[in-house]
Amino acid sequence: MLELADIEPYLRDRGLISARAVVDGGFRVADVSRSSRVFLVTVAGERSLVVKVARTASDQSVAREAAVLESLWNAGGYGGLNRFLPRLIAHDIAAGVLILEATSGTRNLSHHHARGRFSRALAGQ
Repeated sequence: MLELADIEPYLRDRGLISARAVVDGGFRVADVSRSSRVFLVTVAGERSLVVKVARTASDQSVAREAAVLESLWNAGGYGGLNRFLPRLIAHDIAAGVLILEATSGTRNLSHHHARGRFSRALAGQ
């Protein structure tokens, strides 16, 4: 299973980040794990990534999430559901790793849920 120190070489070996970003100091990894192992990767001048890692070899949550996202993307169509979904960059079944493109301007709805308030506009969309 990947740990924080493994994220940079893992992404670089797969061509998902450049060596230049690491050398120039524009590369950052933050462990934002809660129920899942999740790392937020920000790179100056490049796209940001969310790296989700299975907790154990038998943990299938990452594989299930990848399968659901792939199905939703395929069903979403232009202008439909896809605009609400993260873009799947890679799914490494053997390593239990899912890589998504991080989008700016996203909203954490857990604050709404904790207060019992829900966005009617978002629900309508």
